[in-house]
Amino acid sequence: VKMHSMVPREDQMQAFNRPPQGQLKVVLATNIAESSITIPDVVYVIDSCRARLKSASIQGGGGLTSALTDVWAGRANLHQRR
Repeated sequence: VKMHSMVPREDQMQAFNRPPQGQLKVVLATNIAESSITIPDVVYVIDSCRARLKSASIQGGGGLTSALTDVWAGRANLHQRR
């Protein structure tokens, strides 16, 4: 289950369901691990040490565009993910 602002809340809520008997819940973490949510029943967290940051650039015509850019996470960010 992906968890970010563009995913409907109903879909994100699936992360809080208990896994079926005999299955483990695994979290692949990026910036989401720095937020204040706690997902119950997590057995393992795999941290990619990456973060997606919003960046902006000025186009030739003077317009501004934004995009999410993958970058290495800083040490303070990684510590907060624990």
